[in-house]
Amino acid sequence: VKKRILSTNALQCRSASSALRLERELRPRLKTLTHDQIHFVVSATADDRAALRAALLTGAIDVMATDHAPHTWEEKQRPYLQAPSGGPLVQHAVVAAFELVRKEILSLPRAIELMCHHPALLFGVEDRGFLREGFFADLVVVDPSKPWTVTKENVTSLCGWSPFEGSTFSARIEHTFVNGQKVYSSGVNGATPAGQRMLFRRD
Repeated sequence: VKKRILSTNALQCRSASSALRLERELRPRLKTLTHDQIHFVVSATADDRAALRAALLTGAIDVMATDHAPHTWEEKQRPYLQAPSGGPLVQHAVVAAFELVRKEILSLPRAIELMCHHPALLFGVEDRGFLREGFFADLVVVDPSKPWTVTKENVTSLCGWSPFEGSTFSARIEHTFVNGQKVYSSGVNGATPAGQRMLFRRD
């Protein structure tokens, strides 16, 4: 069972994990933004954000991830009970994590564990999630000291918007490799898909 952590109260489910396999996931917008900083409904307050950041260090949260829900801006403007949940987050997940590293809220090795190692281990993904000989080369090359600001023009999601618009990140993704093939470089997406079917251990 995967539990997405949205607020301080949700962290209380940690005590139940001894009786139920429970993975706790934190989304990138909850690492950095609160409900008073973005223009659609989310549940995280400033207190929630502080508690969630602390939980990253104690092990109460297993992974930092995003399901990437690229709903259109028009869909997100619907009344609360009619609006779809989630937002376009995958483009900024890594640089949002680097902000926590820059602010010394999280160490770089811990960020890598939460975003790379732990997801592969928890889901039993074969030959991925680590830089090891014989593993698939799924890599992100990051310049940690190359500030940039998110604008509508540099959002790559087809929905054309991001909750991070107007935010400045200190780190920039320079290149992305999937299965050893470069699929993104300096703001340009590659034209040839490089994805492959993932395999899972069934222990």
